[in-house]
Amino acid sequence: MNGKRLTVKEVAGIYNVTVPTVYGWMRAGHLPHLKIGGTLRVRPEDLEAMEARAWQGQNSEARTTGSNVTDLGTTKSAGAHM
Repeated sequence: MNGKRLTVKEVAGIYNVTVPTVYGWMRAGHLPHLKIGGTLRVRPEDLEAMEARAWQGQNSEARTTGSNVTDLGTTKSAGAHM
């Protein structure tokens, strides 16, 4: 069992999303995780798999609906603006 396990905050930083968004991905079952010493951790390969599923879903949805966006259940914190 080798490799770094990422914290929720690190995952949020990688994807430039909020920490609650990452928790949402976990709750929705999009992102496998485990609890180590009271902290939720994510394997980098699980992040890659989630991203691959999102791309695959985006490509199949674009073919059927013309949409080019896949929603992983992102959430925005109150007061966040794009």
